Amino acid sequence: MSKDGSDNFIALYRRMQGQSEIPAEYHFWSCIALIGAVLSDRVYVVWATRRLAPNLYVFLIGPSGSGKDYAIESALSLVHPLNIVRIYNGRTTAPHLVDMIGTADYEPPDPEKAKIWLTMPELSLSLGTGDQADSMVRLLTGIYGTGPGNEVPFSEGTRTRGQKIITNPCVNVLAGSTAEWHTDSISTAAVQGGFYARAFVVQGDYKLDDPMRQWEPVLPSDYEEIRARLRSRLIAMSKIKGEMRLTTKALAKAVKWYHNRKLPTYPVIPWWQRMRAHALKLSIIFAVADGETKVIKEKHVSVAIKVVSSLEEQMPEVIRFASSGVESRLVNRIYDIIKRYRQISRTDLIRNVSSSGVTAAKLNVVIETLVEAGDIEEVSTSRGGAIYRWLGGKERE
Repeated sequence: MSKDGSDNFIALYRRMQGQSEIPAEYHFWSCIALIGAVLSDRVYVVWATRRLAPNLYVFLIGPSGSGKDYAIESALSLVHPLNIVRIYNGRTTAPHLVDMIGTADYEPPDPEKAKIWLTMPELSLSLGTGDQADSMVRLLTGIYGTGPGNEVPFSEGTRTRGQKIITNPCVNVLAGSTAEWHTDSISTAAVQGGFYARAFVVQGDYKLDDPMRQWEPVLPSDYEEIRARLRSRLIAMSKIKGEMRLTTKALAKAVKWYHNRKLPTYPVIPWWQRMRAHALKLSIIFAVADGETKVIKEKHVSVAIKVVSSLEEQMPEVIRFASSGVESRLVNRIYDIIKRYRQISRTDLIRNVSSSGVTAAKLNVVIETLVEAGDIEEVSTSRGGAIYRWLGGKERE
């Protein structure tokens, strides 16, 4: 059981991770992605005439060395020996994915072949960049919502390779990336349009001055017992099938929230329009995490609403960075460095950005921009130098 005596899967999973400097968000979302992958499209909620399965596209974003790969590999190592999820961990392309999950037009349909969990500890190394990455992103966008109950299969065809039929695809994605490399793989059009609207983009709050800094994670004394319990739960989850139903109170909670949301700003509109679907997917996962049940209660909807609302607040900053030009990225990078250190001298800041070809003149312009925006303050030292302090909590326009 977890510290609070709960047998909730997510609480147990987080307890199993012990204490470390890895952002808690990474473990939380890796766990969410794991449950979604195990459930696949065997369970669903009915919305209008559609079946909505809990498949998710989750992206962990943060600086190199912040623990994204550790969090992803931790989730993978828990489920891999059980052989209950078809996992592809590594580099792929759109044609390769089509081959993995599709069948030739002369072959009988195979819905089970179209279920897969793509894991990518480093997104740009797995997807590549340019046209190669763009083709993959477009494919993932196209097959995201064509899952259970959809009578029309997804087709992919070329003159040389012929036609492939993807029947009821259910693709889950868990990927990690630095912000800079993320922008190499995901185009501005995809960020501002359909792909990002389908994604959960999670920024890890990695603090260089974290008092929890440790040589290695300190695991709980009952680690093996917890891991065995979690694996038993995963096996039970893999056997759940059928429609998940919201209780009367849960449905009322969801409807009230949906009709009382604040209107979004322009960049967030596509994601905002999909928040209902995101909340329903997460409600399924939170319900199953509480026990192998097909009943979604009000508390599960409440947690789902809280989570998607938190991500909505982060989306403007995420979208701005991901769709910005080179100069804007420089401003964002320096901002992120100061934010991580909380306070940094000019000398140390230059040392952090010098490898990117940032000149003193460019740095001065960026600092002036951030000071005027109220993001940081510049303090002169007694020796004639400068210290930059992150003011915190103020969202950049």
